Amino acid sequence: MSFTGLRTYEGRVCETYKEACQLRGLLETDEHWNKTLEEAAASRSPKILRNLFAVMIKTCSMSSPEQLWLNHKENLSEDILNEARIQHQNMDLDYCDIIFNRALIDIEDKIILLGGSDLKSFGLPQPNRNRDSVLPSEELTESNYDTDVLTAYIEENEPKMVQDQKEAFEKITRAVFDRLGGIFFWMLLVAREDFSNQSSSG
Repeated sequence: MSFTGLRTYEGRVCETYKEACQLRGLLETDEHWNKTLEEAAASRSPKILRNLFAVMIKTCSMSSPEQLWLNHKENLSEDILNEARIQHQNMDLDYCDIIFNRALIDIEDKIILLGGSDLKSFGLPQPNRNRDSVLPSEELTESNYDTDVLTAYIEENEPKMVQDQKEAFEKITRAVFDRLGGIFFWMLLVAREDFSNQSSSG
């Protein structure tokens, strides 16, 4: 059997031999570690939970640390979210990549203190350390829009636009999607004036 054959399971070529062994059921699952994190989350703070997760990553032979992170990332980040809500006086903020990134940085720092290396070497997402340590309010706000609500609003109101509003809307959205940039203040004034006239006449 070739090396590629060893990485093949039911016609699928796996990226690693470990993945192929997991699919064949030759490795233990992470259910024990999953339950450990679930039980700890019920009685311990997120900070302690991150410490525990870091120790598990560094010292325990887990099959899929990334899946454990995906299963528990909200519990591991809860205090960071609460801090952001208080800092920005916005209790509507929800979990987002910025929050999770902060948690990953904290976990990676703890692993390095234990003599380990970066998260990527353990099969986990590599945190972005170029972000500011202070959670930026504008970026948090932009990351917390409810896209379903916005989509429904557009679908409901776009047909109601007058011609000038449609032209402004189409030009602005095209510039955004094509990353063209530009200043559209005058277009917004025209659209607002048309909308006001339309409302008063109605």
